[in-house]
Amino acid sequence: MKKIFSFIIGAIVGIFATLFVLGKQAVGPQEKQAVKTSDKSKKGKAKQKILDLLQQQGRVTNNDVENLIGVSDATATNYLDELEEEGLIVQQGKTGRSVFYTLN
Repeated sequence: MKKIFSFIIGAIVGIFATLFVLGKQAVGPQEKQAVKTSDKSKKGKAKQKILDLLQQQGRVTNNDVENLIGVSDATATNYLDELEEEGLIVQQGKTGRSVFYTLN
């Protein structure tokens, strides 16, 4: 009788543990949207900081963006490329250290 009781308790605990782990891993559409929204707002704030700096200084470089926002070189480049594609800024220069950006 003790063995059957122990087996039933073990099975119940196992089922609850499995459901708990699966519940933690499952991310529904609302949670995914919340993550995307927070990423967009973070990116939007970063891009606004870049535009504010451009209004103050008249021009910015990739390094200025890296230092301002605290991001990698690649991320700074992505932000600047997006702002350029949106028609908000213009790249001056072709490559290297001579490149800077101005408001459009």
